Amino acid sequence: MCAMLDAVRHDDGGHLFIVKGGTAMQLRLGIRARATTDLDVIFRGRMNAWLERFDDATASHAWHGFTVERKAPPTEIDVPGLGYQPWRVALQIRYEGRDFGSTSLEVAIDEPTGAHHELVEPEGIVLAKFAIDPPRLVPCLDAPYQIAQKLHACTEPLPDGNDRVRDLIDIWLLEGLLTSEDLPVVRAAALDTFARRAKHAWPPSVTPSHSWARDYPLLVREHPDAPADLGDAVDYLVDLIDRINQADPVNRRAS
Repeated sequence: MCAMLDAVRHDDGGHLFIVKGGTAMQLRLGIRARATTDLDVIFRGRMNAWLERFDDATASHAWHGFTVERKAPPTEIDVPGLGYQPWRVALQIRYEGRDFGSTSLEVAIDEPTGAHHELVEPEGIVLAKFAIDPPRLVPCLDAPYQIAQKLHACTEPLPDGNDRVRDLIDIWLLEGLLTSEDLPVVRAAALDTFARRAKHAWPPSVTPSHSWARDYPLLVREHPDAPADLGDAVDYLVDLIDRINQADPVNRRAS
């Protein structure tokens, strides 16, 4: 699917569909990332053009025997913490004409953020049984912006409580890909993300909802080297936000 979408390009020749979310985590981290059956992407183009370009990439096209069809018209959805309404469309995947599986594609129209991407070599993806190799490089939202978006999502105050405790594990995994030298870039990404989504201010407070105490122990079972309990995880997140906020601005470092 990622390879098919990358077959269509922006007018400037750059990548048009940028992978984010759980799929980007899996591409970077392989089995260490949470499993996901959905594909989240950023579309770097006009709002009314994404579906046409998606069809350009998938309709009557195959990738090593795989084809993709829309199962229903796309719909706009509300996702707490995003600050915009992405599009979602259910997809049917076939291999050599036979049903292979289904997935949902979620499309965010966000050209400025989509400019912050990097090419990721898929980690641990083996398609030997199909006698094919996965795409060599996939355009993904860069790690600083993915951390910034997850920081925004898991700290947004919501009337019924914020249930995104899973983002704590994701943030911890993503930070492991960076060094302290990257924190100024994460800070710039966070300032931009919080300003454009305009839901709550940077730096945010961390306020666990009741569901976090129930859900975090289940998550940490899969990552025994993560912060051991919810208290440690919250302390880690508070410390990370402080370290990011104290990082020298990118412009000052450049000068």
